[in-house]
Amino acid sequence: MNTQQAYQAGEVGMQRAADKADRAHPDWTKLARAYLYLHAKKHAEFSGEDAVDAFLEAGYVPPPDQRAFGAMFKKLSREGFISRHPDNKCAPRRKGHGTMTPIWVSNVYGRAGL
Repeated sequence: MNTQQAYQAGEVGMQRAADKADRAHPDWTKLARAYLYLHAKKHAEFSGEDAVDAFLEAGYVPPPDQRAFGAMFKKLSREGFISRHPDNKCAPRRKGHGTMTPIWVSNVYGRAGL
């Protein structure tokens, strides 16, 4: 498998996980996207892990497959609400045995309204 094929397989996996989340909990992706958008409005920079933990700590139902969150971050990025840190800043993951996770930059930090 080459790099392009691996990337495409990851995209397909994230979308399948998001679809499965919506089948298990109708409109899960809409709720998760809305929550992550509001999280971005309150945090200038954040890791995906921190945003997901906040979602779960707020009492929202987790998806059957955590990769569903990846689809939500991709969606917010494509919509221009968040971006990868321009310096490729990363932070150690708490749940990833010390592996690094990218830092997201909010493009909506501090904005009023939805």
